[in-house]
Amino acid sequence: MKTSAVANDFHFTFHEPKAVRLFLGFVKEHQPRQVIINGDLCDFYKISKFDKDPNRIESLQIEIDAASDFLGELRDAATGADVIFDEGNHEHRLRKYLWRKAEALASLKCLELPKLLKLDKYHIKHVPYGEGVQVGKIFVYHGTIVRQDSSYTAKAEFLKNGCSGMSGHTHRDGKYVKRNRGGQFAWWENFCMCKLDPEYVDGIVNWSQGFSLIHSVGSKQYVEQIHINKGSYVYGGQIHK
Repeated sequence: MKTSAVANDFHFTFHEPKAVRLFLGFVKEHQPRQVIINGDLCDFYKISKFDKDPNRIESLQIEIDAASDFLGELRDAATGADVIFDEGNHEHRLRKYLWRKAEALASLKCLELPKLLKLDKYHIKHVPYGEGVQVGKIFVYHGTIVRQDSSYTAKAEFLKNGCSGMSGHTHRDGKYVKRNRGGQFAWWENFCMCKLDPEYVDGIVNWSQGFSLIHSVGSKQYVEQIHINKGSYVYGGQIHK
């Protein structure tokens, strides 16, 4: 059996430290064969087109350093794993900003995301935005769709892609299944690893923290979703805090 651990939507420096620690602890203890960071590791708040709070002082360099430091910790925890970084829409903000505001700098290799995050140093594979990762019959990518309720996005992503898959982007978990003459299909929404009290939302956000496991046995894949509930999760019959 080959297990792939998938986590996304950290949004450094607006990550939830306890959730990040739990994920790193899981990887270190269980040593999955593959770890996929499925987009929005960075937030890139300062180059967002949305209104920004002037009191937030985090610089781009602080965000990049925090994300890169996490990848270093992940590499230390996942000693024998293939680690993949699949870009999300927030990482794509950097490329769009350069195209829009600094076209002459857009071709500089030193401003490319793999360089900024030191992916070569940590032996982490980079997957450009939108390309995704195939894990057996399950297509894993950050995602582009957000619906109001859990699992509605999963259905929309299945209809868009026409295959079984997993995406982040919605910051919550959900599942949609479909069986027809073509076979059995499913699509999963894969939680988030960021804080659940964003400043730009009035009220309670419909988000949930956690990560997923894709177990490959021969040609079959089995998905196990692990919900982090108020700083703990259950796995293998035990509570982990």
